[in-house]
Amino acid sequence: MNMQNEYYIYKGLLNKIKEPPTLEEREKCSSITFYAEDLMKWSLEDDPGEEEWKGIPAKRMIEEIDGEKVLRWTGDFSGLRRLNFLKDMEKPSFWVPLSTRTSSVPHFPISQNRHPIVEISYRMQYGKCLPAWTWHYTTGQFFEFLDMDFKWTTVARAWCFNSFPRKMENFALRLYSFTRTKETMYIRSIRFREPTEKEKSLLNKKDILQLGNEKPIHYPVLDNFFPIGAYINANTARNMSHLLKIDLASYLDLLFEDMSLHYHNVAFVEKFYDFLPGDQEVIFETSRKHNIKLIISLEEENVLLDPTKVTSFIKEKEHSIKRYATEENLFGWVIKENPSDAEVDAYIQIKKKIEQIDEKHPVIYLTREANAFPLYSQFSSIAGISHWKSKNPWELGHVLKTHIKFINGQHLWAIGPTFVFGSGAPIWNSAPEIRLMINLAISSGVRGWLSYTYHNIPLWSGGECQRSLTGPFLTFSDVWEELGGRLGRFYSLASLVMSAKPTNPPDFSPDIQSRKHPRSRCPDNVDILLHTWMKGENFWLFYLVNQDTSEVTGTNVNFRSALPEQYRAYDATQFVRSYQWEELPMSFHREMFPGQGQIILIATPEECQRWGEIIMQRIFDYIEQQIFINVELLKPYVSSVEKITDKVKELKEKQSMNTLQKMVEIKNQVTNTIYSTEDIYKVRGKLFEVGAILCACDGVLCRLLSEGKSTVVEKYKEDVLKLAGEFIEYRIGVREGKGKKFLTYIEKTSERLSTILQELRQNVSS
Repeated sequence: MNMQNEYYIYKGLLNKIKEPPTLEEREKCSSITFYAEDLMKWSLEDDPGEEEWKGIPAKRMIEEIDGEKVLRWTGDFSGLRRLNFLKDMEKPSFWVPLSTRTSSVPHFPISQNRHPIVEISYRMQYGKCLPAWTWHYTTGQFFEFLDMDFKWTTVARAWCFNSFPRKMENFALRLYSFTRTKETMYIRSIRFREPTEKEKSLLNKKDILQLGNEKPIHYPVLDNFFPIGAYINANTARNMSHLLKIDLASYLDLLFEDMSLHYHNVAFVEKFYDFLPGDQEVIFETSRKHNIKLIISLEEENVLLDPTKVTSFIKEKEHSIKRYATEENLFGWVIKENPSDAEVDAYIQIKKKIEQIDEKHPVIYLTREANAFPLYSQFSSIAGISHWKSKNPWELGHVLKTHIKFINGQHLWAIGPTFVFGSGAPIWNSAPEIRLMINLAISSGVRGWLSYTYHNIPLWSGGECQRSLTGPFLTFSDVWEELGGRLGRFYSLASLVMSAKPTNPPDFSPDIQSRKHPRSRCPDNVDILLHTWMKGENFWLFYLVNQDTSEVTGTNVNFRSALPEQYRAYDATQFVRSYQWEELPMSFHREMFPGQGQIILIATPEECQRWGEIIMQRIFDYIEQQIFINVELLKPYVSSVEKITDKVKELKEKQSMNTLQKMVEIKNQVTNTIYSTEDIYKVRGKLFEVGAILCACDGVLCRLLSEGKSTVVEKYKEDVLKLAGEFIEYRIGVREGKGKKFLTYIEKTSERLSTILQELRQNVSS
């Protein structure tokens, strides 16, 4: 094939090289090349933890073009009804794979010390699809879209950074489609090779010398603050307040109150600049009212950071950075999510400029696939990585333990999957699976947790997700309730965990025996019980995690060797429930429910007492917050309740175990008052009922849309949105003291929604 008619493109770090290597230079490099005949032996399967490739027909054949054999690879997307309403998305969702996930493909795994460059020669047939490549290594994945080129193109990139990963376990091409058509891609070859001298020189200089000099800044605020947060989206907030016919301030007030009630202290605001300047002020004011700190995204993920445009970027954002740097509830900045290795120069320049403008708040690096994590994590004060696979919570622990090696004194965050895209993936993770992920994250040394995502625009009204933590109408889900309970208890222990680091087991590490339940669905290659150690200055933490997500696991712990002199074992997990330290015997038994974590503190009685006081302070904080929210609800109905606020402040100043018990009594008293105030509890009971019916309507409408029954969806969606607006109006009205007035209206809303739900279900295919 004539090389003059071929484009040669470098991706990633190598894009600094302006002249492509000559054919002679490439032929000199040791390589492993897969031609058309070899690619015929590749698999048409992909990562089982991802859903959107399953069941889509694909075929391949060898075709001769210009005297050379090439692979013609076609995916048939015509049967995917979901593409009817996903075709306008920024990125495609469904693909067919061509991968090395079969024993018939030789040479894998590929070693980075021999062949660190991957190269593909291809062209597209039509313009309604998009190619991508991805590869997996032990506990990690790289993903990148390729260009939609109709002329023969060769793309090359380095697939490892600073000698990581050492091996590529498997490789896959993906062919995505936006529409219900048959799409074709021609592939001449896929090659793994040595770098040329020019490539080697650039990688060594850029990878090691330049980035190694970039050091993360230490921010004291991170030492004792464990972020427990969720993604919120400015565009979603604006659209939903419009669809529900309420002002943005009221929508955000409901949102942040709900987050606070569920013990969250951080919100990451995607598409922040979709808010008008006045709305930006509102979100800071409302989140401050509920003690929620904000992380602000400065740029869209799909916008490429260009070193030549750094000055204009800073000029555009400087005013708002200066303005919001003074806000007490700002937590930090995200330049953009998932930056690529090609953007690292521009990213570093922008990061330095922001740090000059705002010295108090960190620039946070967040990524989805691991991709360029080894590059960015080494100079980031905070680095966050996600795990968005279906029904594989166990992998998160391995991912975090692998990538925490790049964290040297900085903070690693985990981003959990609490959503389902319009494509139907990932499969909704159950409460025990999310519980397990949280425990795996914390026991791996993570210093922050974010859930993606808190809310969504209805899929049947132009949204991208069909499920989220609270759905389109700020209601509830099993996972949201789980997060509220689980993270509420962990909030109290956060200071203790943050003062320790993962370590090797000590000499007195106990013998552990566990009993796997006969009905367990835990994979055979996963240990039913995970135990890790963390070391603080004068204490150890022994962390037990039941990795079974469906059944209880019986566990026996036996300390055969004596603990260090004067040290005792205490149940820290139980302390945040009972507010009393329970000294454990040298041998004890636990029946651990699915996904449960158990934290054992091993310390002297004096050290235990010291940590009890610190934990007690945090318990005071979150109980106080819960009381204040409930008092605000009661004020329009019970005038005497305002006196409780003064009593709470008084008790907090005299902190002790005795006053903590009194705080708990006040919290229970306020809760009981709510349930004994007829104008509140009757209305709230009906509101919960309406919220549940709305969730069901949303789910059925999503299903009807996926079945291609758009006519039915169009018939009912406006009615559902109207009734959802009434639901939100009633929720706000209850807070304003109008509970009794709304009771009859809420009952009518419930009846109308029940009728709609029944009619919708009759249209669903069995």
